[in-house]
Amino acid sequence: MLNPSDSDVWARCHGSEVLRELYPAPPDPDGDTRRAEGTIWHSVVCDTLFGGPPTEGTVRNGVVVDDEMLQAAKLFANDVPEEYQAECDIPADFIEPGKMCRPDVFALMPDCLIVWEGKYGRRLVHPYDSKQLFINAYAICQTMGVTNPRFIVKLRVVQPRAFHPEGPIREWQMTYEALEQELCNTVMPAVQAIKSGQAACQTGSHCGICPARHACTAFQAASYAALDYTESKPTGVPLTGQTLALELKIVRQGLELLKARETGLAKQAEHELRSGAVLPGWKLAPSSAGTLNWADWATPEEIKALGDAMGIDLGVTLGVKMPTPKQVIKKGIDNTVISAYAEFKQPGLKLTEDDESEAQRIFGGL
Repeated sequence: MLNPSDSDVWARCHGSEVLRELYPAPPDPDGDTRRAEGTIWHSVVCDTLFGGPPTEGTVRNGVVVDDEMLQAAKLFANDVPEEYQAECDIPADFIEPGKMCRPDVFALMPDCLIVWEGKYGRRLVHPYDSKQLFINAYAICQTMGVTNPRFIVKLRVVQPRAFHPEGPIREWQMTYEALEQELCNTVMPAVQAIKSGQAACQTGSHCGICPARHACTAFQAASYAALDYTESKPTGVPLTGQTLALELKIVRQGLELLKARETGLAKQAEHELRSGAVLPGWKLAPSSAGTLNWADWATPEEIKALGDAMGIDLGVTLGVKMPTPKQVIKKGIDNTVISAYAEFKQPGLKLTEDDESEAQRIFGGL
């Protein structure tokens, strides 16, 4: 419990730590893929910092290192000075004894501390509001013996794939004294509430990343309240100025809550259906028409030789790049030839509303 990497949830909603223990998140293949991409990107950042970025097309733990990932890692690395520390464990005993945090990168200079946090996802994270960054920075200051209250701490978020007017690298600057006060006002009260057993749930934008949102009654009530609001909103009232601005903000906050609640329930429903349960009005249906993939035994050497025999450059770079069967067909290799080296992969299943029209079509005349 109380992992610093999850603090942007538990520091705002103390009850989330209790709920995630009682109600583990259902399987989430899409989320697992996104997390895997983020993990691999961080490894590519480290390789780039150390001077040895991988080659485009390299596969790590099932994730392909593409040009976008390489450029994003280069963007991060270019912002880091020559003297730095990366991916090292720092004691965070102020959370609880033995607890460690793991800043992505930090650089302690005579006049300031800079702490970087890289996020490969598209959900915006603000350095002035990142509890994870606050904890990491404070832990570094404690470990490195920073005591000067006016010492400058710079918190930076690197988000290459999330648009922001200020750009992909954003900074928030504060003094060590202000950082310590922030910990005392937000993080430490959350730690005390969770440890005391008096933790309560508080809804907000953090609900969208809470793994226990599918089972949270506070989130359920907030979602229903948003529905009640949208259903009872009067019509025919012209909105302008501050009233319009406030109304739009309230509605968007409500939509964010509903969307977060929907994704949590959808994952739980999909898990239930895969386990054999019956959910009236819902079913698992193919997510697409399927894809054509190389057979497990089809090697790049064989595909390259196939193209060479027909005088066609298929763009195969041994050990680095392998075109898809469809790309090879577009280059001029007959579909019947490719079918000897490729196989049709059945699509995955996704949660879909079931209006029972298919059952009525099949059994309607019985």
